[in-house]
Amino acid sequence: MTMAQKMNNIYKDGDKQKCVRAMAEEQTRVNYCTANFSDDFVQYSDCKDTDEFCTFCCEAEFGEMLVEKRGACIKELCDGKHSNAIAATKGRWVWQTSLMNNKKDGNGNNGNTGNNGSNTPLPATNESSNKQ
Repeated sequence: MTMAQKMNNIYKDGDKQKCVRAMAEEQTRVNYCTANFSDDFVQYSDCKDTDEFCTFCCEAEFGEMLVEKRGACIKELCDGKHSNAIAATKGRWVWQTSLMNNKKDGNGNNGNTGNNGSNTPLPATNESSNKQ
């Protein structure tokens, strides 16, 4: 990629309707990817195969210097499209007894509680790091 192309991409002020059309139809998405990323196989593959195409498209349509327009595109078109996958990886830990080892020991505690006898889970340890 030449310096002029890089500068053009940084300041690109694109069209979010291209993303709307590309999300609506598979062939339009392939055409969009071909038109924009035919010179970069990795980006072309990512464009066609990503689960987060909407974000990928908004980032491609609006350059790094147009952060507000890029953010507005993502907020308007993408919020809710893949936020469930992100939300599933964030949040609080909730205690749940083990489904595999739910037997009580002699003290009336679940068998998976460790040495402290409480229902508080013990932190995981790395076997190889404990050997001295």
